[in-house]
Amino acid sequence: AELVASMYDASLDAFKANPDKYAPQYGGHCAYAVGAYSKLVSADPEAWKIVGGKLYLNYDQDIQKEWVAKEADYIQKGDANWPNLAK
Repeated sequence: AELVASMYDASLDAFKANPDKYAPQYGGHCAYAVGAYSKLVSADPEAWKIVGGKLYLNYDQDIQKEWVAKEADYIQKGDANWPNLAK
């Protein structure tokens, strides 16, 4: 029990030190919609993937499968689209 509490405390401290590191990309919106259509669409917190240390969410599990098939392309497009969508 002490080990679990210690691990929890370390994780909490890491989060508090840099919360942006753990925030989902694109403001928590669907990564597929941002990358493929430059649209803001809500995301399912159960449809997620960590790529390059970053958290990406998708609309649902089916959309996530499509996003994963070309994730590098969608991430590149999403990163280009995001600045205009985030305004």
